[in-house]
Amino acid sequence: MIRLYSFAVILSFAFSTVSAQQILPFDFELAPTTADFVNFEGGEGSVIANPDPSGINTSDQVGQIIRFPGEIWAGSKIILSDYIDLSVLGGIRMKVRVPLPNTVVKLKLEGLAVGELDAMTTVTDEWETLVWDFTGLQSGVFNEVVFMFDFGNFGDGSQWSTFQFDDVEMFDATYGLAQIDLPINFEGDAVNYHTTSFAGNFSSLASDPVMPNNSVVEVLKTWQSLNYSGTTISTPAGLANPVPFTTEQTVITTRVFTQAAGIPVRFKAEESSNPANSVETQVLTTVGGEWETLTFDLSQQVDGTQPINLNFNYDLISIFFDFGQPGSVLGNQTFYFDDVNLEGWVADLSEVPNVRFLLYPTVLSSGQELQIIRPEGGGYAWSLYDAQGRCVHDIQNGMGNSVLLPTLQAGVYHAVVATSNEVFKQSLIIR
Repeated sequence: MIRLYSFAVILSFAFSTVSAQQILPFDFELAPTTADFVNFEGGEGSVIANPDPSGINTSDQVGQIIRFPGEIWAGSKIILSDYIDLSVLGGIRMKVRVPLPNTVVKLKLEGLAVGELDAMTTVTDEWETLVWDFTGLQSGVFNEVVFMFDFGNFGDGSQWSTFQFDDVEMFDATYGLAQIDLPINFEGDAVNYHTTSFAGNFSSLASDPVMPNNSVVEVLKTWQSLNYSGTTISTPAGLANPVPFTTEQTVITTRVFTQAAGIPVRFKAEESSNPANSVETQVLTTVGGEWETLTFDLSQQVDGTQPINLNFNYDLISIFFDFGQPGSVLGNQTFYFDDVNLEGWVADLSEVPNVRFLLYPTVLSSGQELQIIRPEGGGYAWSLYDAQGRCVHDIQNGMGNSVLLPTLQAGVYHAVVATSNEVFKQSLIIR
């Protein structure tokens, strides 16, 4: 989840007046200038000649922040002359050049409220573009952009604490794609499957470690992560529709891949407009080195947290791996998750953008009939694979709207339905 606070001065920043009309985008060619940086806790910002005018950034002038001895959150900020409008363009991107890969760059928006997101660099002494997706945050409350390079470490004023950046601009981080909604399988190119990482967690779309053709989310919990680091399964805007919890349907199922049994995994649902309205539950993994399906029963909340309230619009959902343990205990860890859905629930196809097939139910018994919802009809080929990628059932010339499953062992299976012009994949749970 993105951290959004009512306005309070959390860090002790120095104040200065704005020397020019600062607006986004800016590129340091004419503005901002060195005088426009507001430094804090050991960070020192300035405008310098581009030390490496090559690759994606050949401009003459760039911004630079050197971190001298101070606090782990040292940095600098630029005060804008007006509040940011996030209603149309919710993403911010900029070019950065840092001395080491895996450097955490925190971008923070301040003003009448505070929101922050982290990104991680991937190269050494080369320009690359990093993005932060603030889509869904309130417009008209942020007029300060705060830059914190190598967040979580102390600076020493050396070349290892020297960072350049340039071309700070807003963009449409949704890329025109549909807003994410249940059921979530991270497949296809019509939905914005962007996730939001927080507290030292970094998540991204990746290939399944067991079935490379399957798209999943990879979660890197770094050695700097806090004990509540996690991943929100959307942008800050949340899901397109609230999770349709009912008195009979309170279980979220999610497939996870971890390296060990006994890892605590927490699941949280909250209102994007009021995060104080939330519910969370927690289970332990039972296997390591393979996929398993976890069931999170939100009617069984964690002690000391709120019970589920069916009057709330829970449209923001998050998952926390190894909850309660800071990253410093075990160092960097990698987890995966996929196939997030409300147990036994299927959406109307009209509410699932660009989906041409839907299999229902997603949780069923061995030998049960599986419904194939396909609004345009037509023939199809059907294949069912187990967790090891072995085909356990197939139909080459299917025409009906249902398939009778054979006798199968309990576990997670992957269905592939193909027509002459498209392929649809969905995971099924056999109990």
